[in-house]
Amino acid sequence: MLLIIHTHSPQQARKEFSCFFDDLEKVYDFLLAVKQGGDEVLGAKVIEGQVHYWLGVEAINLGLTANPFQQLRRQWEQALPLLTTPPVFTVDCFQERRLAAQQTYLANLEETLYQSLSLLERAQLRLREGPQKTSLLRHYWLTIARCHTSLGRIRSMEAMP
Repeated sequence: MLLIIHTHSPQQARKEFSCFFDDLEKVYDFLLAVKQGGDEVLGAKVIEGQVHYWLGVEAINLGLTANPFQQLRRQWEQALPLLTTPPVFTVDCFQERRLAAQQTYLANLEETLYQSLSLLERAQLRLREGPQKTSLLRHYWLTIARCHTSLGRIRSMEAMP
């Protein structure tokens, strides 16, 4: 990740510089070192790939020297041993999830079928005869057929005990 820093020195000079780091802990430690060197950090931006993050520098300029990332890591390391037992999922929980997923899938299929029928009707009425219309109508009919097949399969599975 690339860190771009804007500072203001005690000699009233503005500086802008950049450097590369592996993680945010090292970025924070570096910003603390800049502040301890006497400069005021006006702004700090981290660029990682295509994403840009502006960092809050108020804590650094106020002289807070504790690295929050290290504190957070210590808290997690203390809490993780307490989470030794994995969560228990019952069969009912999995069945509820499966049923919810099937209902969502069914609703999506019905919506796709409705939209395809509507598009088919519009295409039949509004497009001029030709290869594009034929291709588009064929596509809509195939989509409608797939939806009918899937809906029939799901409904037959619902009928089973």
